[in-house]
Amino acid sequence: MQLGFVVMLSTPTWPAVAEALARDDKAWARKAAKRLYLLGGGFALCSATGLVLLGPFLIPLWLGHEFSGISRATFACYGLYFIAHVWRHLNHAMMIGTGQVGKLVRIQLIESALVAVLGGVALQQGGIPAMLATMGTLILALTGSFLPRQVARALALR
Repeated sequence: MQLGFVVMLSTPTWPAVAEALARDDKAWARKAAKRLYLLGGGFALCSATGLVLLGPFLIPLWLGHEFSGISRATFACYGLYFIAHVWRHLNHAMMIGTGQVGKLVRIQLIESALVAVLGGVALQQGGIPAMLATMGTLILALTGSFLPRQVARALALR
């Protein structure tokens, strides 16, 4: 549900950025990217904060008493993962918009393999919170740091 809002923001952005770049309007494309990053990133931070603060009270009301034992730490780990996932999604949209799909696929394959393997190890060693924290950290460290630089390069003035 939370990611659906971000998808509504990003879906029209990448074709608009691609069209702006085709017209050589990099200034507009840069502004659109900044807006997307600001709105999507802000939403992710607010969602994660709300989840940590209110999740222990609201999730059991919404989903039932079976979910009443989730710790605030688990919500925080999920919040980290959610922020990383949204940030990755925003960068995916901008990589597509800037025409870097092939590079995106190669990077994503590497990240997905690492997240699956190390997330599985973390799950076995430390449970769900450790898995979520590991996945979020890996995403931020890999695509979360590499893709924005690729987008910035594509949107730089030449």
